[in-house]
Amino acid sequence: MIPHFQLRSIYSIGVNGNQYECKSLQSCYHYFVIKFVLAKGEECFFMKLRLGIDIDGTVTAPEAFVPYLNRSFNLNISLKDIKDYDLTKLLKISDEQFRMWMNEHEPTVYKNAPIAKYAKKVLDDWKDKHHLIYITARRKHLEELTFKWFKENKVAHHHIELVGSHNKLNAVKKHEINVFFEDNHDNAVMIAEELQIPVLLFNAPYNQNPVPKNVVRVNNWLEAKKWLDLHYIPNF
Repeated sequence: MIPHFQLRSIYSIGVNGNQYECKSLQSCYHYFVIKFVLAKGEECFFMKLRLGIDIDGTVTAPEAFVPYLNRSFNLNISLKDIKDYDLTKLLKISDEQFRMWMNEHEPTVYKNAPIAKYAKKVLDDWKDKHHLIYITARRKHLEELTFKWFKENKVAHHHIELVGSHNKLNAVKKHEINVFFEDNHDNAVMIAEELQIPVLLFNAPYNQNPVPKNVVRVNNWLEAKKWLDLHYIPNF
């Protein structure tokens, strides 16, 4: 029987009041269970966390769009000037005009998007400890480009899903996500409130509205890792 407890991948654990060190760890496919083989031959099991991760502005740098906006609209803005996720307000254009601009420039922006600071380091660290499930609002026709970006940039992943909408609730439910990582304020609040899971919101000038208690603000991926390490601890 697998005991129920909060989760954390560690190499020294307590079982029945005794402290043991892990001799090795072996990933088990079914339900993504990790099996620890302990020094005294005992076994202890726990499940990998299923981490839901947004791509744009979360794994990619939030300023990725800025140079393209400046060039197209003859602007001289930086990330700090973007106070709203809805860029039509800053650009003073209609939704239809912005949609047309995205259709033309979206592939180039995504192809050349830089990785957010510390993202690769943290995701590499998590790839054997947790299940990394990317859930993005990108549209389906960008799937090949998206997979190519992950491969070329060697970003760890187990599954990537393009839902084509900012409403990610169904995908988060389907993949039974335990913790979500997001930069869109409204998405973060919706997922946290509807599904009652913690959402780590990566601070940006455009997401500064109030958040409920299970939305946790972080400034970078190192802070995200620190939060996960502190809050998901084995409880035998």
